[in-house]
Amino acid sequence: MEYRLINGICHICKYKTVVTNENGTKLEFYHLDEVETNQSLELHQQLSDLPAEIVPLDVSDCIWLDGKEFSFDTEIIQAYEMGETEYIKYLLEKSRLNNANLLNEIKTLGQAQTDLELELIEQGQYITDLELQLLGGGESNV
Repeated sequence: MEYRLINGICHICKYKTVVTNENGTKLEFYHLDEVETNQSLELHQQLSDLPAEIVPLDVSDCIWLDGKEFSFDTEIIQAYEMGETEYIKYLLEKSRLNNANLLNEIKTLGQAQTDLELELIEQGQYITDLELQLLGGGESNV
């Protein structure tokens, strides 16, 4: 799998240009799309007489990563190694743990005022003061 991490977004390379040098060694250059690939090939042909060919890549096992947000290359590699299903499970568990930590923090700070509010927080429904007033859990100054 070849990719680029650009502004926190993973982009899967879908093509490569293969150039064979004088020694018979093949050099590979990876590209995100057909336009970039053609530009690379044109530039190569202007600069060199070495043979080059465009090869589409089989990205069926990693295309699900295309367009996903990541902070580090290691996260992309971890996601790829886990596979799509396991990675989704991992994200759901991470989200559930974050919600549980948030709930514990709210309870610790004494910010959860009613059983209904606690129940809504546990369900992942974040509510505003206005919503609390409408539910009868807050006082209105109006």
